[in-house]
Amino acid sequence: MAQAVVLLSLTPDNCTVFHPYNNHQILFGDVLAGLSKVGGAPIQVEVDEFARKMEEAKADPERAKVLQSLMAYQDMAHGQQVRAIEPVNQYTSHVLYRLGFKWSATSWDYIERFLIAINGSGYFE
Repeated sequence: MAQAVVLLSLTPDNCTVFHPYNNHQILFGDVLAGLSKVGGAPIQVEVDEFARKMEEAKADPERAKVLQSLMAYQDMAHGQQVRAIEPVNQYTSHVLYRLGFKWSATSWDYIERFLIAINGSGYFE
């Protein structure tokens, strides 16, 4: 990421709006399958049970501390309808390609190390 940002900073002044992120995508289902391999797959539940469990976590200071970042963004829409905006960085990727930069594909080794770290934090308990 740092290399991409530095390269983009060298572009002409009229090229100022960029969205640098790795354009190789990993499917969420594959990530969940990988999480199962490291022993921390979350249990799938219905929405009402999830809401109940979140309320229980909020009431427990130790569990609330672990889930703090998730809960901070839980109701940012304040009951309003929210529509996801599809991230697009095609322009940025083209500029980076022309500057000789190509994002590497995310390896499963990296994902596994990431999932082991998340699982070890107690996030899914």
